[in-house]
Amino acid sequence: MNVWKIYSREAATTKTHQEFARECYQAGVIAVGWNQIGDLNAIPTRDRLHELLTAKCGHWADYNANAISQWTGSLWSFRTEVQPGDYVVCPDGESDQYYVGRIQSARVYRDKRPLGGTCPFANRRKVKWLRILNRAQIEKIWPSGQFGRPANGLEHPATHGPAPKALEQTATLVCPAPLPSDPARHGMG
Repeated sequence: MNVWKIYSREAATTKTHQEFARECYQAGVIAVGWNQIGDLNAIPTRDRLHELLTAKCGHWADYNANAISQWTGSLWSFRTEVQPGDYVVCPDGESDQYYVGRIQSARVYRDKRPLGGTCPFANRRKVKWLRILNRAQIEKIWPSGQFGRPANGLEHPATHGPAPKALEQTATLVCPAPLPSDPARHGMG
């Protein structure tokens, strides 16, 4: 089992830099962007994914020569390594909350309908959201703030690492408590 930190937000280089964590939570999914490259499942290799990102999104990488390689690794992991039962932690920068859930779908699916009327990200996985944690709770589980591989100064859409012992030992913190159906009732709306 792995723990994946997956951001559902527009890149910092976009004008709006919108966050979509709340929309993902409400829809029971985790969604990543990159709609320009099409269906992740239709891309046969990591090299082909890199080519597509370079051709269709390379203009966003002007500020960092490693950005396309980082995006490729993150998207390929989202497509091939994330497994049902893995934990997902989705930070919500607008509320400083962290949605914690378990991946339900065995593969990425593509759905072009906007989540919550605003999130255009079409590459998605189904998630059973289990709990909402605040920064202090996250820092008790991950004191360093690092979930997995360092991101060379950039935050990957998906980074992972083995489930920390604290998460396994404090499963009651993460697993049994159901999430509220409306995050607005819990100071997030």
